[in-house]
Amino acid sequence: MTEATIESVDQLAAAAPDPVLSITDIENSRDAQYIVVDVPEWNGRVRLSTMTADGIELLTKAKETGDVVDGLLQLLVQSFVDADGNHQVTDPVRVVEVAKRLRKKEAIVLERLMRAYCVLNQIDIVVPSMSV
Repeated sequence: MTEATIESVDQLAAAAPDPVLSITDIENSRDAQYIVVDVPEWNGRVRLSTMTADGIELLTKAKETGDVVDGLLQLLVQSFVDADGNHQVTDPVRVVEVAKRLRKKEAIVLERLMRAYCVLNQIDIVVPSMSV
């Protein structure tokens, strides 16, 4: 590479509207999107965040095993965030425990949350209908 080529690449980089991100920039970015779901049955709203790579792995396993409901419940638990966007459950063991406890909640509410989660994450999966 000639020095002139290096200069022209540097000039292009300087003129670019957005900087080239470092790994640290990427790791520290707040890139999640959220959806807030009204849950009057629980006297409030639930805020869900977009899926992470861990969620993709969990969804893949759920599809392979055929246990879509359990997989979606775990994805919901992973996506619960507070008003500041902080995940409420991060430990994988606790995710499973909370998902098991959610199985005792009203099915119609869980279906609403699962559908909202799928819309937010553009997941093309059949959410089991809870209505009779």
